Amino acid sequence: MTTIVQSFRSQMPVTARWAYLNHASVAPIPKPSAAAIRRFADTAESGGTVCWPEWNVAYEGIRGGAATLIGADVEELARVRSTSEGLSVIANGFPWQAGDNVISFEDEFPSNAYPWMNLASRGVELRLLPMPELLGYTESAEDALDAMRLVHKATAVEEAILRRLDAAIDSKTRIVTLSWVGFRTGFRQNLDRVAELVHRRGVLLCVDGIQAMGVQPIHVRETPVDFLVADGHKWMLGPEGSGVLFLRREHFERIRPTTVGWASVEHCRDFDHFDLTWQPDARRFEHGSPNMLGANGWYPSLQLLAELGVENIHRAILEVTDYAVERLRSIGAVIRTLRGETCRSGIVLFSMPGKDSATLAAVCERAGVVLICRGSGLRISPHAYNNREDIDRMIDAIQNA
Repeated sequence: MTTIVQSFRSQMPVTARWAYLNHASVAPIPKPSAAAIRRFADTAESGGTVCWPEWNVAYEGIRGGAATLIGADVEELARVRSTSEGLSVIANGFPWQAGDNVISFEDEFPSNAYPWMNLASRGVELRLLPMPELLGYTESAEDALDAMRLVHKATAVEEAILRRLDAAIDSKTRIVTLSWVGFRTGFRQNLDRVAELVHRRGVLLCVDGIQAMGVQPIHVRETPVDFLVADGHKWMLGPEGSGVLFLRREHFERIRPTTVGWASVEHCRDFDHFDLTWQPDARRFEHGSPNMLGANGWYPSLQLLAELGVENIHRAILEVTDYAVERLRSIGAVIRTLRGETCRSGIVLFSMPGKDSATLAAVCERAGVVLICRGSGLRISPHAYNNREDIDRMIDAIQNA
């Protein structure tokens, strides 16, 4: 694993100055991605549309690159500008009837709440289920000393989630929508079990994958989520403003395009005739001029992730995050993320008793460590290129505060 980390690290210029532990927010981009953006700017300045075919290689490559990461067919991927836009495609395009409902959880990021809340005017209810075991979790001394205790607690939470879903789903439930990994708690949902339950009850599963896609293994043929959306600017190391929407092909006709433009139709390059025949695949949900700059900056990152391998990246992230938890415990930090074997992710929330989290975050930044406040705690989210020295640097900054 050390070889993979070193190889990856050599592609991340941010390491020259920062111990960057904030990939759950906005990630730095790799060296080849930065070079591609500069090349785009140079060619746009000197050649304009003459260079469009070159730029389009990256734009077309986004769908294939993203499909590789999740085991999807390229036809099932649409390019979107953000997670919010992708979720809105599903929320606005689904054939709702007054009285229908959507089920989610109270710890969701706003991107996975507002598109569904906005359906109230169409008579659709969003039901938010409680997550007290996660939002209020504080690791005890017994938890820290007993890995199996954490496993049992994680299993209990997983079972509670399934029970709440099963109890909340009724004859009017159409979609369950949840985050693969919680942005605040770092809890990783068992999508296999959730999908099995949801489909057994005749409901579809929509997943906000922004905190997991590209670094958490999944194969959508085996884990049958119906919709999955993720922007590329976090764990997939792209610039903001470029993301993807996965729709299982059997849903192409079920979801109606609601934002429509020249790119939505089958003969999209024929500007002389109007023919509202949708693209035959997920591209029908793309509507206007593409974000060529964003695509050219993101595509090399997707290639890098694929080259390193999602499984390898996942293991490296868990290793460095486990080390961070170990070091944080050693200096008296309170771990507020449940770290059971089956629910771990690259996100850890913690606090330091008697110390203000915002002040600590500022101290860390002055020491060259980037993390972020979430709620009343501090959140770290290291990537596979981060190493133990980065974690030690954070610990030193906290201790010297």
